[in-house]
Amino acid sequence: MNAGLSTQEICRIRANVFRTISGLFLAEPSQELLNDLALDETWEIVSIFAAPSALKPLRDLAQSRQFGIEELRLAFHTLFKVPLGAYVFPFESCYRMATPPGPLTGPPAIEVQSAYAAAGFELAPDLAEPPDHVGIELAFVAELLDRHAMAQDTADPESVAAVAARIHAFCRDHLNRWLPVLRDRIRDGGTSPFYAAVGTLSADLIRQLVESPTAASG
Repeated sequence: MNAGLSTQEICRIRANVFRTISGLFLAEPSQELLNDLALDETWEIVSIFAAPSALKPLRDLAQSRQFGIEELRLAFHTLFKVPLGAYVFPFESCYRMATPPGPLTGPPAIEVQSAYAAAGFELAPDLAEPPDHVGIELAFVAELLDRHAMAQDTADPESVAAVAARIHAFCRDHLNRWLPVLRDRIRDGGTSPFYAAVGTLSADLIRQLVESPTAASG
């Protein structure tokens, strides 16, 4: 499937997928995005590195077009914006407790903010979410993947290794520790099969980056 693609190109594709998933956790979905998710070409690209079992639920739902845009926007607000009922607390601080959800802002928020600062990653000034929001953490991984591709462009082994190590450490120490629990909470709540599938795919992509530190290279 990846014949003819360089490792840099695959890394950039992976970054774009992470950026798209990040956006699904941070903002209402657009009709344009839903149209893109219905295309075979989209899933051919994602299948370059995504496990078929993790990819299939979201692909099937997106291509079936069984959910209208307003239904998905309502689900977004129910799950990620309105702290009532089916709200899932999309913050790392809430899940790094023996019995989640914990406090909205805890030590993990400080830890990820430090990781962002060390990497020179700046949050958008108009972003009104804590730094350990799942969408922000995924956006950080997307940024690091782009940097990894740029390091490969320069053919500097030390830079390539340094960025790869940063990706692996962040995914291991943060997202892989709590995103699977968030995924299960979304799924078990039954509010939205679409967002349950988004959680499944994102958790599996993070798992790959933890279990195979070279996965970022394609």
